[in-house]
Amino acid sequence: MQNVWWVLLLVWGLSWALTSVQIRHYRRFISTMRQREGGPGTYFATGVARRWVGRGCVAALLSNAHGVVIKGYTMEGRTIWARFRERPELSGLLISELLVEHPRTSRQKALKDAGELIARQLPGYESQISLKGLSVQPKM
Repeated sequence: MQNVWWVLLLVWGLSWALTSVQIRHYRRFISTMRQREGGPGTYFATGVARRWVGRGCVAALLSNAHGVVIKGYTMEGRTIWARFRERPELSGLLISELLVEHPRTSRQKALKDAGELIARQLPGYESQISLKGLSVQPKM
């Protein structure tokens, strides 16, 4: 019985150590994005989609003041070995294109969350929620 407690303690300690490695990677990535990539007139946001069963996703978007995505990254997976990967297909998209009404995948939900955060920060834009979904429209 005593060996079971040692094994449980070892597993808990190992999971804590590996989780701290992932948290350190996430923080380093975020600070690098803000310092190197971001500058005056850029907006940065992250969105998260958690799943109980299945792959979760974290999306990071960097946008200019016109609401155009400069760079986009996603981190998807179930394990602590997941890393951010650049998604070139997101570059050049408008933030409003990422705001799908009913996201089907965890990636779409994470991108929508990040897009909503950027839309709230953009000058001259306001985020409006209607019965048909979320849209980003310029203030008149």
